[in-house]
Amino acid sequence: MATEVIADVPAMLWARRVDGKVYVYRSVLVREDHALYAPVRDVLTKIEARLVHRQVDDDVNMMFHQAETLWYHAPDVSDDEVCSIAEMAWFLGISLEGCIDQLVRDSLLIAYDDGTYLPTNYAIQSGMLMPRERGPMS
Repeated sequence: MATEVIADVPAMLWARRVDGKVYVYRSVLVREDHALYAPVRDVLTKIEARLVHRQVDDDVNMMFHQAETLWYHAPDVSDDEVCSIAEMAWFLGISLEGCIDQLVRDSLLIAYDDGTYLPTNYAIQSGMLMPRERGPMS
């Protein structure tokens, strides 16, 4: 799994490609027709990617203090082939704890007193978080 840096413009645009998946984190200032977004557009067109996740959050480190997270998949990547929370944290450049805290604040995870977490019904029904299927016990 090789990571390709598509764009890395501080406070504006961050984009990475891993095989048939493209992860984009951009200021709301950077729209699809913006010149900075051209390399991302080129990759998305080349792999015929489709949008599978979109979310806007406040981020004081981005221009206009808001950022949009976008995940794209190529046709050969199934929609249920999503990244783990740990992968998401790594791609976004935040700690795993910070990522989990954000998912709890966004009502996508429920935190239990014993330190475990489960996806909320909303997270599962919307397809934003899916529990991993367990393989056969060995």
